[in-house]
Amino acid sequence: MCVTCMLTSALLLFTPSGSDLSVQQPRSLPLAQDAQVAITEVVKRIPANATTQALRQGLQQLHGKLAATTSDQEAKVVLDQELLTLRDRIAADPNAEQMNQVLEDLVIPNEPLPELEPSPQSSLKQQRWGWIK
Repeated sequence: MCVTCMLTSALLLFTPSGSDLSVQQPRSLPLAQDAQVAITEVVKRIPANATTQALRQGLQQLHGKLAATTSDQEAKVVLDQELLTLRDRIAADPNAEQMNQVLEDLVIPNEPLPELEPSPQSSLKQQRWGWIK
């Protein structure tokens, strides 16, 4: 999945209002505040190491820019622009694949696949299916 998609999914996962980060939806919190809470949660869950440094710094920079916004419209513009900038910065980073994996692990939990029981040889072979033999 693309970095922007993973970032957006991660932010949506931790948005307190439970709604998307658009200005069309009625909200209980201003968009900037809603996004800042989500960013804080995402940053808390990203390992603090050299591999994820660009991701963490980009999210913290986005958090700071959202603090300076005065309306939902302005916050939406900042979100759109900064997510694209962060996407480009991550894509140029040699650790891009690892950062994307960190985001993917955050958004898509590693749950074990259900074990499939082998189906017993049913009596299909023994049954007569009309003209099918």
